[in-house]
Amino acid sequence: MCIRDRNDQTGDRLSLDELWTPRSAAVLKPLGLSAPASYGTIPVAGDRPARLGSGFLVLVMLLFGSQGLVTGFPRLAYLFLEKDLLQLTPAQATRVSALCALPWSVKPVYGLISDMVPIGGLHRVPYIIICLTLAAAALLYGSTVQLTVWSYCAMRVTVEACLAWMLVCAEALVVQRSEGLSMDQNNRIQSVVQLSGALFFTTGGVTGAFAYSQSSVGVVLLVVGLSPLAALLGLILLSPSSFETSANQSSDLAASGSSAEYLRLVGSTLTKPRCCSAQPT
Repeated sequence: MCIRDRNDQTGDRLSLDELWTPRSAAVLKPLGLSAPASYGTIPVAGDRPARLGSGFLVLVMLLFGSQGLVTGFPRLAYLFLEKDLLQLTPAQATRVSALCALPWSVKPVYGLISDMVPIGGLHRVPYIIICLTLAAAALLYGSTVQLTVWSYCAMRVTVEACLAWMLVCAEALVVQRSEGLSMDQNNRIQSVVQLSGALFFTTGGVTGAFAYSQSSVGVVLLVVGLSPLAALLGLILLSPSSFETSANQSSDLAASGSSAEYLRLVGSTLTKPRCCSAQPT
């Protein structure tokens, strides 16, 4: 028997406080609506929020920072590579940019695959490790060979797909870890997410432009190819699997009454027609 049926028998109703989520708070805040007073003080383990360790903040900084660095560092080198070495026309350069943006438009597919196909009992961390490894391999390959138009497109699409997939898994880790935390702790995580991505993207763009002016495209790709390996080493030292719920634990949690009711409500919401806006990349 689901929670709503039991509440109907006792005369109680499912309150809005129980359905309030961090995502709904972020969507409704610009409209002038605020979360209920109980939001942000979820009782966990004796009416006290769960503890947010510094290790998870470092993990978040590594994931989102590496994505910003790999995106920003070689931007100027990409432009000169397309114009001077590959001698692409403006129309061809536009088609290459559209092709590189294609992996970001199918981000829901990445989330669906990682949700349905766990690796070693985990849904996020193995995919993050695979994406970092493939991105580093593609960039290092581009730094050691004479790139043609097709090899350049293959390298760029591989890197962009790996970054998009890693970002999806990293966002899922953040959402999973945010459950049971206070509002201040959630704000701290979001601050690290936004700051690390913007800081590494900006500093990467500046240092990448300087590195290209003093060297070549191959050196820039070599340097940026080592950054995913450095992030991967940091992940291994942090033991990121401790921050993710295993597939067996997730199945046990879904079997509980509250989770079943929540999934039923989410399923009914997804079946209704609604307007969707693409998430900025």
